[in-house]
Order: sequence, then C-alpha cells, then structure tokens
Amino acid sequence: MIERGLQDIVALRGVASVLLVEEDGFVVYRTEPEDSDDTLTISKWLEMTRTVEAQATITLVMERGYVVLKPVARRTLMVSCERNVNLGAVRKVLDELDWAA
Repeated sequence: MIERGLQDIVALRGVASVLLVEEDGFVVYRTEPEDSDDTLTISKWLEMTRTVEAQATITLVMERGYVVLKPVARRTLMVSCERNVNLGAVRKVLDELDWAA
C-alpha cells in the first residue's frame, strides 16, 4: 500500500531517497538502507515540521541537493533530492498525495 502510494515520487528523476516517518520518529517506509546518522537527522527534520503550519511543505537547500518535508496525515514524508531534480515536479506530486490518517 505505501509503495503504491509513493511510486510517483520515488520514480521522479533526481529523487535520491524517500522516508515516511511517524510523529515519534519511527520510520514506516524507506527507499534506502538505514544509516547510523538517520535517527539524529530525522529528529531534526521532524522538529522543523513542528514549527510551521500544519500542512506546510518545507524545502531545505543542502550541500548536495535538497530535502523536502511534507506532512501526510499524521506522518511526515521526507524526500532527499539531487541538485538536478525538478523541484516543481516534486512539489506537484507531493501536493497530489491524499492519504487517510
């Protein structure tokens, strides 16, 4: 079910990885193997999502690309992108996501 719901975002050229994370930091879905630094990074990104409006999409400019944070129901979708990604296409796909809680 989750894979089917995220197939459009995972398939975009320039999307490096996708995480779907619960409010408490539990990773529900990931496209890349777990990294030892993930827990700290995920907690920092979740904290950022708590500082903005409920359905706001956050785009972080990083050294090697972008990270897009999007609330989805009671979870947060974290999309890591390469520099060459079409951010408009990423945002469009994320805006079209409509999942039940």
